[in-house]
Amino acid sequence: MEPRPLDRPIKGKLPFPGNHSVLFISNGAGADIEAIVRKEFDLLWEIFQSKSYKFVYLPAYLEVVSPEFLRYLFPGENISIVEDIQISIQQKLELDVAAGFIRCDNGKLYLADFGDTLFGSTGREAILDYAENIGQTAEFYERKRRKNRIKEPVLSTTKDIEPIFDNVQEKKSLSKTLRGYPLSKEFAPEILELIHKDLKSMQNHYGTDIMDLIVLLIQMIRPLPMRITKTDRILIGSENKIEIELDQLHKAVYFLFLNHDEGILFKEIDKYEDELFAFYSRMCKQDDVEIQRVRISHLVKAKNRLNEVVSEIKETFETRLNPYLAYYYYISGKRGKPMRIPLDKNLVKGFNM
Repeated sequence: MEPRPLDRPIKGKLPFPGNHSVLFISNGAGADIEAIVRKEFDLLWEIFQSKSYKFVYLPAYLEVVSPEFLRYLFPGENISIVEDIQISIQQKLELDVAAGFIRCDNGKLYLADFGDTLFGSTGREAILDYAENIGQTAEFYERKRRKNRIKEPVLSTTKDIEPIFDNVQEKKSLSKTLRGYPLSKEFAPEILELIHKDLKSMQNHYGTDIMDLIVLLIQMIRPLPMRITKTDRILIGSENKIEIELDQLHKAVYFLFLNHDEGILFKEIDKYEDELFAFYSRMCKQDDVEIQRVRISHLVKAKNRLNEVVSEIKETFETRLNPYLAYYYYISGKRGKPMRIPLDKNLVKGFNM
């Protein structure tokens, strides 16, 4: 029997559909192998499916998503999350491989390493042979595994990757949101139609698990820096490409909460009336001061008016950012507890009273 890429047991867990799943991972050193997988993705998917395995290759999944939707899901520098997650998986499982397939069967994981062991076959032949014989390769582990294998080092990413599989945040689930497709209101109808078509096609082709994978990726995004300009514009992302547009009253309320890391109780908002007025008046220099006072007084005293403003601020952020990322930026909290903006203030630049 011709030797095939070795399949060796490894320990750990993966945050994607379990039994009878195969995940391809790679880092920069495995670019040649990954190029083959990318080119032959459809064929590999069909082969694995014929063997009753789900094939997971994150870049291929996201390539069929409309660019507009992709930017909405992963704005700014978070677009690199796909590359980061592949490297993170290797680091989490302590795998010193350049590229390979992780097979999950009955709660156990097996790795087929394609970074340095191809047994003389071309990369394409070895990969397709592995797919055709999936589930039968473990028996070769003890007998065929070479000693003193040459191992490619795992390339480290330039970013500081968090231990994402230990700390996947559960602040909110996007499954219902994404399946309902209540997307950014700024998209033109024809763009929304394309997005809906893409997602329906993905679900039909890959099954509903693709939505779970997208939700997983979204839960791993990092908050982007926020900059407040001298003219009080709110810009998000290191390249300042995302602007959150709020009117002067809403922006004054937002700045008030941004200025209080500890949070503010809604029932005590009257204690902050002067500070709120100060933020508002600096943005309304051409308005009559007395009119400004009346507007702030109404906000402080009118029942539910503050709730309305805070809800509208939240809606604005979710229009520009996906709901999970937006969570870090809008005012939130539990009923009866101080309301605050969760964003790490080290990510806030240029803000001053």
